[in-house]
Amino acid sequence: LSPDTRDAAAWVFASVLDIVEENRAALRQEWRDSRFIWLPLQYGLLPEQHDSQEELDALMQQAVGVRFSDGNALSYVINEQFQYQLSRTIHAARDYHVLWIHDFRGKDAGGDPDAMSYAHVLQSYLAALTQRVRDYDRTGRMPTFIILLDEWFYQVNNARLWMTLLEDPTGHHLELPRQQRAWEETVRRGQDSLRLAIAQSQLLQSQRAQFGDRWLRNLIKVHVNVTNASDPSFWSWRVARFFPIFDNLIRDHRKLAFYDVTEEDPYRGEALFTGAGVGENYATSSWEDRALLVRGPALLGLKNAARAALLQQGMKTAHIPWSLQPREPAPDYSVRVASFVSREQQSLRALVITNETGFGAKQINAAKGVLYTLMPSGSVVKIPDSLWNSAFWGSALLGCALRGVRVLVIGPALENAPAPFFGSMIRSYELFLQLLVATRKLQPEIARAGGLLRVGVFSTQVPATDVGSKVREVRRTLAEQEWLRTLFGFSPLMYEELARLTEERDHAAMSVRQQANFEADDRPKLHLKANFFASREAWTLMSRPEWAQMMRQFVGQRQTQVQLPFDSLGSLAAVPPALDVGREAVTDWFAQLTRAERSRVVFYTIMGSQNQNARSMVQDGEVAIVVSSWPSIIPYLDLLTIIGQSRWIEEPAELAALLPPHGALKRKVAHWAKLAF
Repeated sequence: LSPDTRDAAAWVFASVLDIVEENRAALRQEWRDSRFIWLPLQYGLLPEQHDSQEELDALMQQAVGVRFSDGNALSYVINEQFQYQLSRTIHAARDYHVLWIHDFRGKDAGGDPDAMSYAHVLQSYLAALTQRVRDYDRTGRMPTFIILLDEWFYQVNNARLWMTLLEDPTGHHLELPRQQRAWEETVRRGQDSLRLAIAQSQLLQSQRAQFGDRWLRNLIKVHVNVTNASDPSFWSWRVARFFPIFDNLIRDHRKLAFYDVTEEDPYRGEALFTGAGVGENYATSSWEDRALLVRGPALLGLKNAARAALLQQGMKTAHIPWSLQPREPAPDYSVRVASFVSREQQSLRALVITNETGFGAKQINAAKGVLYTLMPSGSVVKIPDSLWNSAFWGSALLGCALRGVRVLVIGPALENAPAPFFGSMIRSYELFLQLLVATRKLQPEIARAGGLLRVGVFSTQVPATDVGSKVREVRRTLAEQEWLRTLFGFSPLMYEELARLTEERDHAAMSVRQQANFEADDRPKLHLKANFFASREAWTLMSRPEWAQMMRQFVGQRQTQVQLPFDSLGSLAAVPPALDVGREAVTDWFAQLTRAERSRVVFYTIMGSQNQNARSMVQDGEVAIVVSSWPSIIPYLDLLTIIGQSRWIEEPAELAALLPPHGALKRKVAHWAKLAF
């Protein structure tokens, strides 16, 4: 550039930076907290620089500092399968198993020992320990079983009852109330079986003579790590305004299990990402939740995250379990991944990210910020969540709608909320009301951009396992909501199939699985935490006539799942194969697109433990998996049942009936301690 042109360009650049800084300062004043400031990436990007899967993947990698990996395999797991799948992963472990969970309940809602936790202690952990000991002379291997459990829930729900037993399975004497003496005796028999297996192992007895009893006890146990121990000497003014709060409000909310993930073989291990915990209340027909079963190189990030968490809690590097220590990938690691990609039609790109507790790094926030900011015009975003009350995420999605994105926000009614505490419910009501008012006032601008923002309140009495009633609700909602029919663009065949399915299930003897109804409170509860993204070109998949047949297959498989006997935990053969329908339809649809259309087909799915609330954003530890270009349509079929059981709000009075407003005092408390609820 010539000197004059260079000076002009520099002046323009400085002026732009002044505008950016003015916006940053205004945001800082508005939010009163730097943790809620996000500068829109449109300041540095043109629309054509973020309208393809490849471009968005690159931007997200830069934002979170983690690279996507190819060659992953995923299965979508319905909540009823979670307890089975967790037990299966414990039994499948040969090198190590990590259960990283916020809640492993010692007591149920009535204060009695928790039946689901008891079942896992007996049929998952004790049974797996015993079997691995019986195999020890042949294999010479004993898996390292690890649990990371947040101290808040450890104390509140008396997880100590079971954790003490797992820490010392051969020596601890379990004592339960009189009405659970049968459980106590069954556990004792399980311990006797483990002791007998140890005594009968020639190799273990030889090593015991050499290394001693302490070595043996350390080998055959579950290594329980209670994290984020409260320390009243640490207080923060950044939780509630005008009053310091000590640090036991900061929790590790991550929820997952993984085993045998290693740098030696990308497909030896597996991970289960979930929104649930271990306990009776998570294992009933009232719980609407989902999980992902994942295999592949993306899981190496879990080893790193678990190791970092243990180091952060004060464990010395030398004491990190061998299985979690970092190693160089095997020489043929990348070759195995490439081979998997070449032979699997549904080899997927994925990355694993976390929010560390407290003021640690918040990768999940950055990933969501990228997509909320940059999804191209015409995209569809669907976000169901159990705690939908973050004004930050709500305003980001309003911005999406103003840029031409079609957004569905779904949260539970008071009667369907897993945690109906007044602070959370007040903030949900206020957020949904603000979104309702804002979309009404800005409707001309949203319509001109081709955008949409609709608020749905999950309000139903249909149990999670009543498949027939769910089909009926989907059909009813689609018939009532013309905008939903327009949005989805289903072919007439889909509506004809829904009518047939409804009629069949109205006349058939539908036997909903009889589960142990652990909770007295059996209201259906929306606990799903997910983000679904599809670009305009990706959303054209919805118009395919094959959706009718795929819906029939999905309903049939769901019906098979929910009829499984609930008390067969440990009977691993009872776990049905993962749902997988529509692969051919997706492949055919993609092949029919033009090259330009294919380049702009964008799919993202984010699933994990993070809620759409303020404390989950800035305080708690969270985990998520981001799946790029996921061709599976199971989540879209499944989410349709959530959409069908939601009331789509038009007027404030409708919202108030489902989320009743509270008085002024409670509202002040809810605002004062928004990071605590």
